[in-house]
Amino acid sequence: MSGNPKLKVTSGYHPATVPIDGYAIDLLITRMTLDDFAAFIAGLRHVFDAHSDRLVSMRLPGEEQERRPAALTDEQQLVEFSEAVDLYKDDRLHSLLGAYKASIVERSDFVIPDTEIRRRRLVEMTAPQRGEYERLHDEEEDVRRTFLGNSISRYVRVVPGQIEVTDHATGQTHDATEGSELVTLWGARRDVLMATLRAIRDKNMFRPALKNDSPSPSDSLPSSNGPEGPEASGVRPAPPATSADGAPSVTSGAAMASSVSTTCG
Repeated sequence: MSGNPKLKVTSGYHPATVPIDGYAIDLLITRMTLDDFAAFIAGLRHVFDAHSDRLVSMRLPGEEQERRPAALTDEQQLVEFSEAVDLYKDDRLHSLLGAYKASIVERSDFVIPDTEIRRRRLVEMTAPQRGEYERLHDEEEDVRRTFLGNSISRYVRVVPGQIEVTDHATGQTHDATEGSELVTLWGARRDVLMATLRAIRDKNMFRPALKNDSPSPSDSLPSSNGPEGPEASGVRPAPPATSADGAPSVTSGAAMASSVSTTCG
C-alpha cells in the first residue's frame, strides 16, 4: 500500500487491557463475525436479564426508591478528568477506565441496600414461591457460569509474558496465555470475569479510531446479586509494545501479575 494508511488493524484480534489484582493485563480479543457477535449479544442479554434476579431486586414505591445525595468518589473524579482532557484516545487507558466506570455504576446509591431489598422479597414469598424461585435461580446460575466460561475461553487470549502460574503440587511454572486459564484461576472473581466479558463486548462494538466522535461506551453489564469488589482499583498499566507480527506484546520491564499457585489435576 502506498502512502500512509488511515487505519491499522491486527487481523484476527483486538488488543484489550483488563485490571487483575492491581495490574493492567493485556489481552487479545477475537474479532467476531457478524453471526458470532449476534449470538454473543443474545446470550449476554439472556444471561444477565435473569428472571430470578428481577424477582428479588424489585423496589416498591416509597422508601425503597430513596437515593443518597450524589458524591464523587476518587474513581469517579479520575474518570471525569480523563474524559474532560480526552484521554480516551489512548486505547489501553480507555479499557482500564471502562472497568473503573463499570464498578462505579454498579455500586448502589439507594438508601436501602440491595441486600436488604433481596431479604424483603424473599421473606414475602410463600413456600411454593420460594421453592420455584430457588429452582429458577439455580438453573439461571448454571447458564450464567457456562456462558461466562465458554465466552472467555473461546474469545480471549492472554498476551504472553504477563501471568506466571506456579503449580502448587510440583512447583513448576508456566506462562498463562489461554482465556480458559483466566476462568480456572479467577473463576470465583466476579470483577475479573466481568471486566473480561466487557472487553469482549466493547472491542467488537467500538473501534479506537472512532472514539473521538463516539459517545463513551455503556460500561456496565446487568449484574446478579453480589458486589464487584474493590480489586479493580489501583491499576498500574505497563507501556504497550508491539511484536514483530504486529500483535501487542509485553517488554521485559512490564509489570507481571503475582505468581498464582494452583494444583493441576
